[in-house]
Amino acid sequence: MTPSMMATRNTLPLSTPATLMYVREKTSDVVKTDVVTASKPRNSTGSKLSRKMRELFQSGKSRKQEPSPSEKRESRKEAQRRQFVDSMAFVRTGFR
Repeated sequence: MTPSMMATRNTLPLSTPATLMYVREKTSDVVKTDVVTASKPRNSTGSKLSRKMRELFQSGKSRKQEPSPSEKRESRKEAQRRQFVDSMAFVRTGFR
């Protein structure tokens, strides 16, 4: 028998209710749960990442330009074409 086997030969099984209660009582003194709940939530609005993201998104809004009338017309045509294709596909699946 090896030394590690001899050391564990007379130990109690950890899955019994009595040993679990014993372990719980011993660890409850060491770990304080109220310390975690007492901390205030962190305000991350001034963090470096949030400032960087704000800068990136603000610059994107200022660069957008109003589309020209021909671009508006083309986008409208494309939307109508897409809607027509979708409706035809829906009608064809109903015939099966």
